[in-house]
Amino acid sequence: MVTEETIELLLRSQDAEFLDQSAEPSLPIAALIVTTAGDELWASAQVLLASPDPRRRILGTRLAREATPFQAEAAEVLGALLASESNQDVIWWLVRAFGFLNSESVTNLLPALARDESARIRYNVATALANCAELRPASLDALTELARDDDAEVRFSAVYELGAWWGLDHDPHVRGTLERALSDSAPFVAKAAADALEN
Repeated sequence: MVTEETIELLLRSQDAEFLDQSAEPSLPIAALIVTTAGDELWASAQVLLASPDPRRRILGTRLAREATPFQAEAAEVLGALLASESNQDVIWWLVRAFGFLNSESVTNLLPALARDESARIRYNVATALANCAELRPASLDALTELARDDDAEVRFSAVYELGAWWGLDHDPHVRGTLERALSDSAPFVAKAAADALEN
């Protein structure tokens, strides 16, 4: 069982990770995920996700995403939270989680976030949209919009994901967006488009 003492340790570790802006995940969180049964992770995640503390909701999101036997349930709960969440940091983690969790339940929520003020969130929206089981017209429109974003990293994320879809079904709308990206001012975006069109 994941105790409150363990949760406090994980929260302190998470705080330190964010303070350092570390690219590496918290080792205590990673260790807990590897060594804890999925049902325990999911039970702990549900408690954390219901907390008024954003730090706890973030930790709950991270644990829910990894509770592999319960990914369908996790997607439903995280989708409901995403629909009502106002904290930008929590939203970032929620959208990021849907880059790992395949869920149709958020396809109506994610396109609106393609216009979020945070480039970090917009970057993750592209991956989350592309991870849904089907690229719907609203999702395609959002990815096309993201491929023209002011932020080059966001454009790359969208172009990369569109390239993956292009490789699957050769949708002519996707091709047009990829062709426009060939002349992108950021070389890494143009290369992602060129690589995709070679397939």
